[in-house]
Amino acid sequence: MDDIPLRISELIMEDADFQNLEKSLDIFCPFEAVGMVSAEIRHSNFLSYILNPNRPHGFKGALLRTFLMSAMRIGHEKGLSAGLTPLDIHLMDMEVVEVRREWRNIDLLLIAPTSKLVVAVELKIDASQSKGQLTGYRRVVHEQWPDIAWRKIFIFLTKHDEMPDDLQWLPMPLSLVIEAFKGYISQPELNQATLPHQMLSAYCAMAERHHMENRDLVQLANAIWSRHEQALTFLISHQPDIWGPIHRALLDRVHEIPETANRQSPLTLQRDHDTSRITRFAIVEWDTIPGMLTAHEWTPTNRLLLYELKFESNGVSGYLYMGRGGGKERDSILNALGAIRKSKKLTAGWTRLESRLLLSAADASNADPDEAVEQIISGFKAYILESASRTNALLSTLQPVDHLHAPAS
Repeated sequence: MDDIPLRISELIMEDADFQNLEKSLDIFCPFEAVGMVSAEIRHSNFLSYILNPNRPHGFKGALLRTFLMSAMRIGHEKGLSAGLTPLDIHLMDMEVVEVRREWRNIDLLLIAPTSKLVVAVELKIDASQSKGQLTGYRRVVHEQWPDIAWRKIFIFLTKHDEMPDDLQWLPMPLSLVIEAFKGYISQPELNQATLPHQMLSAYCAMAERHHMENRDLVQLANAIWSRHEQALTFLISHQPDIWGPIHRALLDRVHEIPETANRQSPLTLQRDHDTSRITRFAIVEWDTIPGMLTAHEWTPTNRLLLYELKFESNGVSGYLYMGRGGGKERDSILNALGAIRKSKKLTAGWTRLESRLLLSAADASNADPDEAVEQIISGFKAYILESASRTNALLSTLQPVDHLHAPAS
């Protein structure tokens, strides 16, 4: 321990990779400053503005064309392009496209009247789709434009590799949009000194830092860790607690999670046993599954399947865990959950079945505690509603359906 100050000094003052990493991250970003990183509403607001050809950003319809061409390349491969090709998009008159925000709760709606095309876009950053959400949106679009002459395209734009529940929606990664935008603004004939150009560049850089893997930065981090593991381990173990205020604020509102979830699901979510930074929840209907109440040394309820809302050093995440135990009944439950189980090997130890990051440490450091709690609660509730429905369908093979479905409230 006596040489820790020297090792920290070498890391900060002498390591060229550390200095390059610091320069890459130590930049002003207006989108981070306004708390936009994980705020889907603000992402949608910016995208609706920048894609709108009638806004005074100077891009006219170029970014909208770039966005739609990227989508159609995927859509053509998956058979979800409504018969459109990238060439059709290239020839389309973008100047007359109307961009609507939150029409009938749809994040973005693009209407091209001369081409008789409607494009619905649903954006998900760290939240997830609600049960029936996408099908409902698709239905209202068809009701508003019932004429078969109007082509309809539905784009599910996500940070995570999440498949839409409604298979008529085209899954599109946010990273593809960012790469397309970067390709457009890097053209040498564009004036890169204009404010709109700089703002779009800053947005793409922010998305890369927080929502995409930057291979160059990962390589720098690996090189730094290989040379300064002892100093970095010491610094991590003594880092300030950014989670304390957020966790305390969350505890005052954690009761809202089962209250609101139970109004939206036929299943009953119940709070289970908590520890210092972990809040656990159970689905009551699963208690009657043979062997479900046989967990070893976990919580007083002995439930094998529990959802956890967990505060960790790198972020706040939602998990679905299988507790420790043994026997054929536990193995039967694990086998039934094979479609979501990450490891195909059956073990008697704790098994993590699913996980979803709700708030990263980087985002939390810039967030207001109340806004952070709101994001955690809404994200965790959406995750549980989606996961519990999927998991419940898998567990239905273990006992009669009437034991697995509670009456609708």
